[in-house]
Amino acid sequence: MGSAIFDADGDGDLDLYVVSGGSEVPEGAGYQDRLYLNDGSGNFTRSKSVPSTTSSGSIVAVTDFDGDGDLDLFRGGRLVPDQYPFAPRSFLFENTGKGNFKDVTETKASELKSPGMVTTACWLDLDGDKKEELVLAGEWMSIQVFKWEGSELKKQDALKWELHGTEGWWNVMLPFDADGDGDMDLVCGNLGLNYKFHASSEKPFQVYCNDFDTNGTWDIVLAKYQGEMRVPVRGKQCSQEQMPFIQKKFPSYNAFAEAKLEEIYGEELEKGIRLEARMFESVLLINETGKFKIQKLPAQAQFSTVQGIVARDFNNDGKQDILVAGNFFHTEVETTRADAGTGCVLLNRGDSWQAMSVQESGLYLPYDVRDIRLVDGLAGPQLLVSSNHDQLRLLSLEK
Repeated sequence: MGSAIFDADGDGDLDLYVVSGGSEVPEGAGYQDRLYLNDGSGNFTRSKSVPSTTSSGSIVAVTDFDGDGDLDLFRGGRLVPDQYPFAPRSFLFENTGKGNFKDVTETKASELKSPGMVTTACWLDLDGDKKEELVLAGEWMSIQVFKWEGSELKKQDALKWELHGTEGWWNVMLPFDADGDGDMDLVCGNLGLNYKFHASSEKPFQVYCNDFDTNGTWDIVLAKYQGEMRVPVRGKQCSQEQMPFIQKKFPSYNAFAEAKLEEIYGEELEKGIRLEARMFESVLLINETGKFKIQKLPAQAQFSTVQGIVARDFNNDGKQDILVAGNFFHTEVETTRADAGTGCVLLNRGDSWQAMSVQESGLYLPYDVRDIRLVDGLAGPQLLVSSNHDQLRLLSLEK
């Protein structure tokens, strides 16, 4: 699900860390992460020095958080198989030397044990104190900042960083200096605004999880606002197939359609898990030394879900521009796929962002894009594009 190439054992060559994830099997040894050590000639051997990871993972972010010269890890948990939307375990691993990792989550970052359904994370110095903060986000999660307070990594107040109301379905974050002031900003890819589901601070999109029909399995209820009334997203037919008591309680479609969410599911709604999404826009977070200023990306970047981001000066004007791409084809049958994205280049105009047309940029990526990376090719910089259940694509950047 995720990987990182870095010098884990301090011998001068690059090693490979791979995050194991998915939902095919219950939590356990099937989700053990792997570290492959490079002998310097490109031959890799699996190391036995990775602590036990039994949760389904998503992302690994690398830094030297203890300042001892070797590289340490944050490993994000994505989900609990068959228990959506429960939050899985995440981990903080300290490199004790030569690629031997120790789980220090309990002692150094207890608030990181279960931060949510993490999809993306990065380390960067946000406030200029020479210590990197950990920024992470995920599904049904706000954008969260964790800062070192003494020897512990502590979750920061969302209001202080002006990140309140950022609960969304985040996919990817990329740090770069958007405004040229020398500190690092963040561009964050979200679900987008051209989708079946909608969210706002006033009317959040919600998910409830409980055993509503007391049959021993977890049930999911998605809820939205219809005017001022909360109603289920799924109609009567699908809802009663999942929970048969609804058929007895509401024998007619009209009775179900007129009922509020609370009338359908009763007090059991408040006894289980409730999560909310308040923002589906992809955004730019401008770092203002200890707080963020949120800028929504132009409409062309909201046509579909953003899964991959690259920052580069594409028009050679001295300012960093943004390239975003992504879709999501494999939705359930009631929800049409997110397929309106074709990739988009946003030019940095200093006080605004200008979206280039396909004809201007030459970029056309109507695929189920999952990630984009800039690589150095023989002919200069190139874009490597990966898509779900599809081939890799390599695009040359012409000056």
